[in-house]
Amino acid sequence: MWREWSKVSPDTLFGKMLRLPLVVLPKFLSLPVCSGINKGMLWRVGSSIHKCWLGTYEMDKQSAIERFVKPGMKVFDIGANAGYYTLAFSRLVGVEGHVYAFEPLAENVDNLLRHIKMNFLRNVTLLQTAVVDGNGMLGFELAENNSMGKVSNSNTGYLVPSK
Repeated sequence: MWREWSKVSPDTLFGKMLRLPLVVLPKFLSLPVCSGINKGMLWRVGSSIHKCWLGTYEMDKQSAIERFVKPGMKVFDIGANAGYYTLAFSRLVGVEGHVYAFEPLAENVDNLLRHIKMNFLRNVTLLQTAVVDGNGMLGFELAENNSMGKVSNSNTGYLVPSK
């Protein structure tokens, strides 16, 4: 059900009407993911787009991850954002595996920490750093939302550690 209506373009009048109720959800609200690879795990509504807690986020990638990530593996989630794939990797690698999540943006780190704690994940290590060639501090360009920022060579006023 969720997957079908999410295919309706948000640019159409019908698509806007379908999504209207989502606007009233408080950003701090935590809900179980409705479908997909993270079904049943708790997700903070305001941490990313609604498709994450609806479970319809990047369905093709969810399928690929389910095929390739196996119990006992060690997985690196580079640019973990709010942790959608970190949660999925944690579930798939199980108690014998481990997930290393790398995320430089403080807002995302806060959201990811909340997701780790809410879901009682014991096989995840979060590193607040950008993964680049070299160590030190470097500029980070903020964007219109928390999933679009990027490392920058210029001093943007927001510096992040790098490894």
